[in-house]
Amino acid sequence: MDTVAERYEVQTMVSERNYSATTCLSNLCDFLETDFVGADLRNILEMIFFVFLSGIISFFGAIGNLMNIVILCKQGLKDSINISLFGLAMSDLGSVVTLVWMSICFNPFFRYSSIPFESVDIQYLSAGWPHVCFARITSWITAFITFERCLCVASPMRVRQIITPRRTTVVLIVIFLVMLGSVLPVYDAIHISFFFHASRNLSLEGLVYSINGATVEYVSFSISVFAQLSSFALVIICTLTLIANLLEKSRWRRSVAVTGSGQGLSGKDRRSKLISFLRCHNSKSTTPRINAVMGMSYGITLTLFGLNLSKKEEDNDILTQKYRDARLAHMRQDLKKADDLYHECLKLASQLVESKSITEEKFLTARTLMYDGLADIAMQTGNLETAELLYKDTMKGCLQHGMALTHNTIVEISLKLASIYAIIGKKTEAEAGYMFCIQTQTPKLKERVQQWQDKKTPTVLHPEMDETEKDTAALLGMALGSYGRFLLYEKRYQEALGMFEKALLYAKHVLGYNSDQYIVVLNDLATLYIVTNHYQEAENLLLEGINLSSKYKLKEGAALYSNLGAIHIRNRNIEDAIKSCQAGLEYAKKFDHKTAYSMAESCLKKAATLMSSSSDKKTNT
Repeated sequence: MDTVAERYEVQTMVSERNYSATTCLSNLCDFLETDFVGADLRNILEMIFFVFLSGIISFFGAIGNLMNIVILCKQGLKDSINISLFGLAMSDLGSVVTLVWMSICFNPFFRYSSIPFESVDIQYLSAGWPHVCFARITSWITAFITFERCLCVASPMRVRQIITPRRTTVVLIVIFLVMLGSVLPVYDAIHISFFFHASRNLSLEGLVYSINGATVEYVSFSISVFAQLSSFALVIICTLTLIANLLEKSRWRRSVAVTGSGQGLSGKDRRSKLISFLRCHNSKSTTPRINAVMGMSYGITLTLFGLNLSKKEEDNDILTQKYRDARLAHMRQDLKKADDLYHECLKLASQLVESKSITEEKFLTARTLMYDGLADIAMQTGNLETAELLYKDTMKGCLQHGMALTHNTIVEISLKLASIYAIIGKKTEAEAGYMFCIQTQTPKLKERVQQWQDKKTPTVLHPEMDETEKDTAALLGMALGSYGRFLLYEKRYQEALGMFEKALLYAKHVLGYNSDQYIVVLNDLATLYIVTNHYQEAENLLLEGINLSSKYKLKEGAALYSNLGAIHIRNRNIEDAIKSCQAGLEYAKKFDHKTAYSMAESCLKKAATLMSSSSDKKTNT
């Protein structure tokens, strides 16, 4: 039982609270206690706005957020964006539920009933501060999502490396804990106790402040205001960054639609580096998607957008006809003509949409197709900066059409971008791009790989694979091979070995031993063994590849002879080296393999130099 002194102390504190006023309450309570209007009118306004409208809107908001939570849980909380949206829905739910309780507490009939507590005081701790807390959590999660969207535009290849599901979860937990921690001191400084309500002439339960309660409340409120303003500032900064990026791309799109193709045929220095890096991927293969991966495709097909036009419709559609001519020129490697036709298509599409002859949707489709074709030309001619921008716009157009981020076309474009980044030295972006492609494609083929590994005698080609699955597997194999070469260049040999071994698995089962791509991966593995001084393993692989190339007449076999010659040179077997390099020269000439021809010439010169040096030593002896 409380002593008389304790009760006196409580009554003194309550009196101070009642007489000093309302500075310790919210501005809303201050307004309500000031008699600017009559009591009856004020009660009516409170009933309309605070009770009815606020309560109804908050109630439906709570239902909507519950639905969002259920949907997100069913979709799975594996993606970072789903985790962010789940956290946002949870904080919004807390915000609107507290508003529902707040609207009940502001009901005049409830406040002036015979209940033994002051409802406005009760809501201050049970609804007011919790609502403030959840609102700040919502604002910071919104800022985080805006930052993520900003990264998607500013650095699309790295966003999945930076914003991982694990990191997103940690960020959300930190936001919740920090915001909750900022309001907890209020509940230590303010509590509920009885006080005498003079206007109602009875004792009610309400707010009682500790000695430093007002100061603690002020500090917590200041922190809350700062948190709100800082989150707004972050949203504004990210939004301005997005706008700046979009404006820059918009200016570039306008320029690319009217400029000619002269710039697309420049950049000889970059071109030589591009050819060297992609030397093993410019050959024709049984799967069209393989050439497409490294910038050798001839446009995204109309069927990807669900536009299967009949022959008659295509003949009557001038835009489709012109695009078909551009693709034909591109396939024939008449890049100048193809570039001009793609630009003409862009200009024609702009004119048609302005005159409302075509819909906005068809204009978007046309622009996406033209950008893809122009990007491939820019990639082939070494104009990598233009190719990068065009591929990004192509990807954006695909996504605007509703194409999933995991679609093979998106992965294909991502692989092209990763290769560009590798060539120009953006190593972080390149690695992020390769990892995105590999991580996206691997789950699609998990069961298929298990089937391959379970079979004691794997077949060369599985007829049960449909075209989409073949494309998926070919893309994954190309991504593994490209990433392996990137790792090899970075001298991360052990990691490169794992990539090449996986790439060989896909090349063998999807394309078969009789494909150039299988020979390419064998050559990659042999190159890795050469640089790590495992010459016998490298020689075995090269001999296997040479036998297959001779049997199936594969042009990529030309490069194998030169590498075999390099091993003989290393082992000082000059005669064998000359034979291998000469065979590589003839093979490259037969298949018009210019890169392999240059390699063979270099090999012969090196062998001749060593032979001359050896002869001089014998003469001197």
